[in-house]
Amino acid sequence: MPVLLGLPSHAAGSSLLRDIRSGQDDTPSDCGSLVAVGNTVYFSNESASTGSELWKSDGTVGGTVLVKDVLPGPDGSAPYTFGELEGSLFFTSRGGTQRRELWKTDGTPTGTVRLFTVPEGEDSSEVSITEWARVGGTFFFSAQFIGNKELWKTDGTPAGTARVKDIAPGDIGSFPDNLTVLGSTLYFSASASGSNPTDLWKSDGTVEGTVLVKDVKPGSGSSQPVQAAALGNRLFFWADDGTHGLELWTSDGTGAGTVLFKEFAPGSASGLGEPEWRRPLMAVLDGVLYFGARDTAHGLELWKTDGTVEGTVLVKDVNPGSSDSLSRMTVVGGRLYLSQYDEAHGLEPWVSDGTEAGTVRLADVAPGEASGSPLGFTRVGDTVLFQARDTAHGAELWKTDGTPAGTALLADVWPGPDSALRYDSRTGEVALWGVEELGLAFFMGADSSSGQELWVTDGTAAGTRQVEDLVPGEGSSVPSNLVYLGGKLVFAARDPLVGNEPRVLQWELTPPDTTAPVLTCPASLSATAPDANGVAVSYNPATATDDRDTPVIEYGQASGSLFPVGTTAVTVTATDSAGNRSSCTFEVTVKTEPTEPAPRPEGFACSSGGPGASAFWILLALLAVACVRRRESPR
Repeated sequence: MPVLLGLPSHAAGSSLLRDIRSGQDDTPSDCGSLVAVGNTVYFSNESASTGSELWKSDGTVGGTVLVKDVLPGPDGSAPYTFGELEGSLFFTSRGGTQRRELWKTDGTPTGTVRLFTVPEGEDSSEVSITEWARVGGTFFFSAQFIGNKELWKTDGTPAGTARVKDIAPGDIGSFPDNLTVLGSTLYFSASASGSNPTDLWKSDGTVEGTVLVKDVKPGSGSSQPVQAAALGNRLFFWADDGTHGLELWTSDGTGAGTVLFKEFAPGSASGLGEPEWRRPLMAVLDGVLYFGARDTAHGLELWKTDGTVEGTVLVKDVNPGSSDSLSRMTVVGGRLYLSQYDEAHGLEPWVSDGTEAGTVRLADVAPGEASGSPLGFTRVGDTVLFQARDTAHGAELWKTDGTPAGTALLADVWPGPDSALRYDSRTGEVALWGVEELGLAFFMGADSSSGQELWVTDGTAAGTRQVEDLVPGEGSSVPSNLVYLGGKLVFAARDPLVGNEPRVLQWELTPPDTTAPVLTCPASLSATAPDANGVAVSYNPATATDDRDTPVIEYGQASGSLFPVGTTAVTVTATDSAGNRSSCTFEVTVKTEPTEPAPRPEGFACSSGGPGASAFWILLALLAVACVRRRESPR
């Protein structure tokens, strides 16, 4: 498992960006959701003098200010933020007449402008805008500004802000839903009659170009189009034509080109059940659409299509028989991660490459029939983190590299069966934020000595720790909406004295360590051995420094060991924690002691010493010559 970017030493805790209600009364503040646009984070907050208004922060105390007092006085405009287009944040607020208004802001008072005001006499109680989509420079959303809920658009100007079309005239409302973009066209489900029946519509932003694509279920019935996704130049969605049940359809934007793509459950049975309507069971990866479906032989399983009927196949029957397997799916880091169930292992984490062989269980987190219930797959570097639970550890953070061998419990933050992590039971969302720029993940965790506080991990057990215990003891600060703004982490957290306010934590990006240690070898040296076997030599240690940590120094031959006669080159290496290495070499030369001649025995006859030695050898040579001449004389 790759180790993520290094976790910096961080002793200082977070600081309050601004106590907006300070000195006004004893009522704790309650910061709304943080929304990041570029290097600015926006949130709603309330003070005694302005009421609830829109604020912004760049992560500094001086840069945390009121954007604009939209409704002067203590009542406040109660802003509700919902989307961003070309650097501007869109929000609804209450105007001077107490009617709802649509605004946008670039973060400056002059750049905070009203786009639309709900006319007098209209019901503006519905303020939440939960469906929106961007098509080029136009922002589409579903809103109740005139009559009931209809499709609206804005280009960021008052003149370009209008209801696209009154699909269900009067106070009925068409309730546009499932907004999906395909090219330059917006597709959505809507009801022209305002009652339950809904069908597939499309819009190019004009009244004339906002039309019913096809009445899939003719008459007063609803085709219930859900779970839409774009693949190539076609839209795929589930719909019920009254004959085939809820099945997979496809559309090219024309009535003739909107057809039943594949019937999974023959007759009036459905290939997709009602429990899956609001669950994300469609994902496009590398030109392939993955989706959940059930047929007569299989429960809810993973299928895929390349856009052709022939290329639409079951990926793998994980839970053989008619029982369901697929629970959730999400694309993370170029892989498809799944929560799937089988009777032998329960609901566990899976991964798929789109083939039967490549669709495998990552771990049996809760051994046996119990379920690990994986949630919140989040990528950080080459690692994917997720929440899972077992009886021994409770709900904790797990990690995977996309292989069974690389999947394991990251850390038992709250040792024992108690759970360190929490999740929203309505949405399945886990308070887990991956910050790619830092190679770190932050999460809300609890342990035996503290409540729900901010934690951080670099993908290792040793690098998983609490950032700070903001509310000491069993109390909890419940951190939320964490955003990284270039060296600063901004998040909302609760404090018993000031309430839920934005806080900042200085956390500079630590670049990868690519610098090798600076290594200095000892001087070369000589030694004398008493014989040819060599001698033990001790030398001074090398020295090494590094800009990040203390390097590890290794020697080719240890000091104090036996060196042979001759010259030995000793190589020294210094390695830091990032694997950067430097080396140097010095020499140890070993010589033997010079030997003195051995003394000769006394009385040795052939000794060349003495005063008569030279005469003797001369006489011997003359005799030899004389003998030769006598032999050569004729007889």
